[in-house]
Parts: sequence; structure tokens; C-alpha cells
Amino acid sequence: MNKLISKTQYKNFEAGEYVDIISRTFDETISLIENYPWQEQSKQIEIGLTGPSVTIEGANNDFLKLAVYYNQKFVLYYCSADNQLFTKSFLHLKDAYVFIEKYFENKDFDLNGFKKESTLMKNNKNQFITNTFVYEFISNKIINKLLRSFGFEIVTIVSLFIFLITEFGFSITSVLFSILISFLFIGLSAGRSLVHFLFYYKYAKKNKLIMSMGKDAFYFGLKNQLACYSKRNIKQCTAIKLYRNSIFEISEIELTNGKILRVPIHLIDNSSLENKLTEINIIRKFKWLHLRK
Repeated sequence: MNKLISKTQYKNFEAGEYVDIISRTFDETISLIENYPWQEQSKQIEIGLTGPSVTIEGANNDFLKLAVYYNQKFVLYYCSADNQLFTKSFLHLKDAYVFIEKYFENKDFDLNGFKKESTLMKNNKNQFITNTFVYEFISNKIINKLLRSFGFEIVTIVSLFIFLITEFGFSITSVLFSILISFLFIGLSAGRSLVHFLFYYKYAKKNKLIMSMGKDAFYFGLKNQLACYSKRNIKQCTAIKLYRNSIFEISEIELTNGKILRVPIHLIDNSSLENKLTEINIIRKFKWLHLRK
């Protein structure tokens, strides 16, 4: 009997977060749908591609998702291999079963009666593909952030050079003096950022974070020694920046037992982490912080 991977999503999950991911027959998938807590999950939600639903992964890198919809209806979202999105709504849950059965039987899904949605600039597949939510050091990503952080400093240096030339006049002495002052500023400013980058790099490259919005359990620590923690045991989270426009951020997760987990931006930025800790008290600070362990 033909089997396809099916999986469930709940209202407090984020895009790409799924559970109960196994291969099922059509009958087993219908059983999964029938036992899903639709009524409970449909309370106080925003209708969208991420939310209470059962998703089926097709044989052609496409997806079919049955989800709650407006006015106590249900909707089938079909995402094609080329990222096109189609929808069809139903008054009753069982009305969708005939289309799900056809999805299991045919490699080319019949979209007759479906409405094509205008989502040209959106990557719809990110809502359907299962995300592992593993955060670890990626050198290219961090180096790009570091280079962008110098943008403001470069503008400041150029402005300083122009000001000095304008103030002291254009001469060999003033030009040399302006160059000297500008390079001194570069050394102090860039040196500060470089020192911070090296501290953060040394700490972050050894660590890994696995955390999603919907799951209580999360993992953090050395890549080969990850420890499991519970969000219920988080006392508070402190989002720290060196200064307001700095790319050097760190989140300190304080547990009820007094232990502190330090998660740097090299793994995940403060705002993204806060979105996963919606029930946790967040404190924001600006201070100098080295990472030595």
C-alpha cells in the first residue's frame, strides 16, 4: 500500500516546526486527522500557512496541508515543487478526504477547483519543509555581519578625513596629519571589533543550540556534549549588547537552579531567540561582556 510522510503542527509552533513525522498509508493519515484536536487548536489563532494542521509530503517534492481556516472552515494548501501555492476551503473536515486520497494515488495532483494564490515573492516551501532548528557557528554568515558592522565606522572615518582637510586646508602636512588621525581612529575602532569577534568566535565555534518555539525541551552546549533543558526551568533571559548598534549580542538564559547559559549572536541573534521564549521574562542590557569559556 502506498505510503507518504505525514506530520502535525500546532498553534504555538513556528514555520517549519513539525512533530509525529512518519510514513503513513491513506487510512493511517485519515486516522491522524480524525484524532487531531482541531477544536482546541482553532481557538485564538492567526490563519496562515503555519498553524494547526496536518501536512503530507508528496512524491514530487510537493506538499498538501490540511489546516483550520476562517469561519470554522478547513482549507487544503497545496505547495508545488516550483513553489506555487493553491488553496481550497471546506465546510466540513471529511469533505477534504477525497482530495487527500487522490493525492496518495496520483503522482500528478489534480488541482481542479483549487485557487492559485499570488505569493510570487514568498518562499512558500519554508512553511512546509521540516526545519531542524539547529544553530551553530557559520563562518561566512558571521564574517559578513562583521564587515557590515564596519560600515558606520568607514563613513565616520571618511567624514573625519574630509573635515580635517577642510579645517586645516589642503597641504602635504594637513593631508599627512589627516591620514594619521584617520588610521589611528581605524586602529582603535576596528581593533575593538576584532577583539570582540575573536572572543565570540572562540566561544561560539565549539557550541550548538537546538531550540524551536513550540517544544519545551531544548539542547545547548558543546557540539559533542549537548545537554537537554526545559523552558519551564528558565527563570529569565537577559539580552545583552555591547552598545546599541553593535552586532555583538549575547543572550544569558538563567535557569531556576542558578545556572546561566550564554548564547552568542554567532549562533542565534537575540530577537530570534526571544521569539522562541515568548513566556519568559526578557531583560535588555548594554554592557561589555567577554566570552572565555
